[in-house]
Amino acid sequence: MIRRVPRAPTNDEVIGIIMSRPLNSVPGAEFAYSNSGYILLAAVIEAVSGQPFHQYLQQRLFQRAGLTSTGFWGTLAPRIAPERIAKGHDDFGRAGSPLDWQVKTLADVGHGGVLSTVDGLARWVDALEAGRVIVRARVDRMWTPGKGGYGLGWWIEKKDDVVTVSHDGDGDGFGAHLSWTSSTRLLVIEMANVRIDWASVHVKADEAIHAILERRAPLVPPDFAERKIGGVAH
Repeated sequence: MIRRVPRAPTNDEVIGIIMSRPLNSVPGAEFAYSNSGYILLAAVIEAVSGQPFHQYLQQRLFQRAGLTSTGFWGTLAPRIAPERIAKGHDDFGRAGSPLDWQVKTLADVGHGGVLSTVDGLARWVDALEAGRVIVRARVDRMWTPGKGGYGLGWWIEKKDDVVTVSHDGDGDGFGAHLSWTSSTRLLVIEMANVRIDWASVHVKADEAIHAILERRAPLVPPDFAERKIGGVAH
C-alpha cells in the first residue's frame, strides 16, 4: 500500500487561500490580530526586496542587531551546537525539535518560526532603541498605539504615564513573552519549552514576578511542578 504524503502548498497557493476569504470588517474600522496579515506582509517584503523572506530578515535585521544565535526551523536553524536548541513539550507530553521542522512556505515563517535566545531578544530591543535596525522615528511609530491598543507589531500599554510595549507568542510546545518599559529601562523576557495553556509563560511569569515583589513565595500549581513531560521533570 502506497501512502500519499500531502504536498506543502506553494507561496502563491497560501496567499490565494488568504485572499479568497471575506473581510471581517471594512479596512480601518476594527482591530483584530491576524497571523495571515503577517504572512501577506512577508510576501510584500519578498516582492520588493527580491530576496527570500528569511534571508532578508537575517541580512537586514538580525545581523544589524547582532543576533548571532537567531535563525529559523530546520536547515535554517542558528549555527550553534544542536544540543543547545531546546525541544518543545506540549500538553500531552509530546516533544518536538525545531531541527526536524522545515521552512517550506511563508505560512511557516511569515508569522513565526524564529528561534532565538534571551540574550538575542535583549539585543533586539537595544538595537531598536538605538535605531540600528530602522531609524528611531519609525520605531516610535511602531510603538504608537492604534485601535485595540496595538501598534505595528507591538501591544502598547500606558499606565500612570508609563508606556510599556510588549508581545507574546506560542506554538507547539513553546511560549515566549517580552515587555519593555523605556522610561524605567525595565526589560522582562520570558521563555518556556513547555506549553500548558494559552500564553502560559506570560501568565505564570507575571504571577511569579508579583509574588517576588510582594515578598511572598510564588504559587506553583502542584500538577505543574510535579508533572513529567517527555521524561523530564518541569
